[in-house]
Amino acid sequence: MFNYITAESDNQIISVVVSVVVACCGLATLWLTLEEEQSRKKRLISSLSGKIWVKELLSSEGPQCHENLRMSPNCFMRLRDTLMQRGLLQHTRIMSVDEQLATLLHILAHNVTNRVMPNRFNHSRATVSQYFHIVLDAKCKVYPHCVQIPENAPTPQQIRTYTRFYPYFKNCIRAIDGTHVPAHVPFSKQAKYRNRHGQLSQNCLMASGFDKKFQYVLARWEGSATDATVLFSTLNRGDILAVPDGKFYLVDASYGNAPGFLKPYRGVRYHLKEFEERPRTNY
Repeated sequence: MFNYITAESDNQIISVVVSVVVACCGLATLWLTLEEEQSRKKRLISSLSGKIWVKELLSSEGPQCHENLRMSPNCFMRLRDTLMQRGLLQHTRIMSVDEQLATLLHILAHNVTNRVMPNRFNHSRATVSQYFHIVLDAKCKVYPHCVQIPENAPTPQQIRTYTRFYPYFKNCIRAIDGTHVPAHVPFSKQAKYRNRHGQLSQNCLMASGFDKKFQYVLARWEGSATDATVLFSTLNRGDILAVPDGKFYLVDASYGNAPGFLKPYRGVRYHLKEFEERPRTNY
């Protein structure tokens, strides 16, 4: 009888201890949540929420929308409607589609860091990062439907109306050049991404029309890759970049001459810094 009572008392004590531990864990979780919320509120200094700020931009008649998002309100709404109609973006409890899209555009337009964005949109850094990648994936999926290079491109107006270039460049349709974009990669991959200047970068190829509008961009190549390697890869990817029969691209000297690609003559200056360093010698 005594042993039975002792065992029953032990079970009661264990039950009480477990209940106390669970209650303490709950209180600790609540306290940490409140501390995090308080800390988040201290970091958010803007009196306007991201939703209201975006609404003001889209309703403004001045250049504010273009200055902040690099596109007009009409263009913004057309892009938003396209992404929603294709089922790539949708409103959520946390952020509307307008706010999601504006977050991505604002970061890309001004190279804003993830530490700064929460103060503008009144969202945590985790939320900003999450929706940045969601919208970026959506834009990559809709890109082939929105950007198309014409197959039978006419002679650009910038060449046709300038006697210095016409008729010598009448079959030139676009220009190609490359640039190195700084990259952050794991230590094990840094050797491949280190360019000839000793910096970590991606070698990006870009094709632009003479109206100064980009029509094709290929990124992700390691900084150690040569421009010719990147161009050869582009032509073998089956992408939209192609050279119509009888046409050609102007390219940087590092790409080399090839069918459909014309580089400058050796010694002919074309970089801006070359115009500053020595007087004009080629006419």
